[in-house]
Amino acid sequence: MKRTLWLLVAGLFAVMAIPVMLGGRDLLHLLPGFPPGIFALMLGMVLLCWLLNGAKLKVLLAGRAGEMGLMRATGTVVATEFAICATPGGSGGPLTLIALLTRRGVRPAQTTAIFAVDQIIDLLFFLCSMIAMMIYVITRSIDARLGWMLVLPMTLLCLALLGVVLMSRYHRRFLVVSGRLLSKMKVSPRFQQTMVRRILIFKKAFTETVQLPRSALALAFGLGIVHWIVRYSILFVTLYGLNQHLDWAWTFLVQMLSMAAGQLTLLPGGAGGAELSSSALLAPMVGQSTAAAAILIWRAVTYYFYLIAGAPVFMLMAGRPLLKKVFEGRKAEKPSNI
Repeated sequence: MKRTLWLLVAGLFAVMAIPVMLGGRDLLHLLPGFPPGIFALMLGMVLLCWLLNGAKLKVLLAGRAGEMGLMRATGTVVATEFAICATPGGSGGPLTLIALLTRRGVRPAQTTAIFAVDQIIDLLFFLCSMIAMMIYVITRSIDARLGWMLVLPMTLLCLALLGVVLMSRYHRRFLVVSGRLLSKMKVSPRFQQTMVRRILIFKKAFTETVQLPRSALALAFGLGIVHWIVRYSILFVTLYGLNQHLDWAWTFLVQMLSMAAGQLTLLPGGAGGAELSSSALLAPMVGQSTAAAAILIWRAVTYYFYLIAGAPVFMLMAGRPLLKKVFEGRKAEKPSNI
């Protein structure tokens, strides 16, 4: 708990300190002149992203959470994304989603399967986007180093998708081989049986989710595409508010690469890596001070706002009921100690 809080504080400090150090005194002149209307538009884009993700979650649940309305599904998304932004590597996101949907009658295996399908949708989108960006870099004769920067994440995405396909098709062989390895490592048979049972339960839940009507899967994929297009347009709008007019595709590329770099830091919200990488890509185009101002505003909307708006939703939907269960558990333990 304390370690996570310290990492969150370090992430918050990095989000502000890095742009301030890079921008210098000029940053103080640029920030007050940013149009409030455009800033409000950016916050509205985040709200739209949450609604789109809420609609996608509702489609993937396919009624398994009862009569969950759009606002309830959106609240679940907001609480989950708050946990992703507040924990190292986003590790708290899946746990929060499982806890919230379990209260709606969705089994943890089903929630994990829905989360996995959601991630696969994102992987497919980013793979298609990187291919399009590669074509953009080549046709516009942009710095070839950007092309090479795209090769590694494209390769990793292809390997991840290939791994998903192989695991789903040859899961029995995987279980047999992993069982032999665990036996050689002297892992207890009881633990092996537990792991095999959990994997098979997840496989069944994953198959049920993938076998949803094609129209539902297409709708979920379409909602994911619109979400990422809106989400990755925020930096373009930020630069527009600073009187800088770059190609939308370039700002999309900057965000995609910077957020990938941010994941490597393992700090909450990808702090540090996202700021440094986006500054390196933007500064040659718009200048150091303008790049720093754009990064600070962009991260305020896509990171600080996620924490500020998500915290009360998280406490309402996850924190307070969980805290109540802890107190009830302590009360239940007291009679047994007498």
